[in-house]
Amino acid sequence: MRMRLGDRGSASVLGAGMVVVLVSLAVLGVRFGAAVVVRHRVVAAADLAALAAAGRLVEGDDAACGWAERVVREMGAVLERCSVRGWEVTVEVSGPASLFGTPIGLARAGP
Repeated sequence: MRMRLGDRGSASVLGAGMVVVLVSLAVLGVRFGAAVVVRHRVVAAADLAALAAAGRLVEGDDAACGWAERVVREMGAVLERCSVRGWEVTVEVSGPASLFGTPIGLARAGP
């Protein structure tokens, strides 16, 4: 029986290629999951900051936005914008950039 020498080791190369593809997909999946978690945390920070600011509106607009800034900072995000219109507070919060972009959370609240 005669073996063809051109095919020796081709299964090893194919197997190594498949391992690289699977590891790459796993890494991408983990990065995507981390980005989703960060986005949820940013949205939660925006919600909490808007509620905290709305609860402090009686102290003035600056005090309310200052409180929102404090809450967002404690949650590890950045307050991009805080605006008060009447008895309604709107906040925009951002988080750290990732492979999938910068997560942004918007929230609005009033007493």
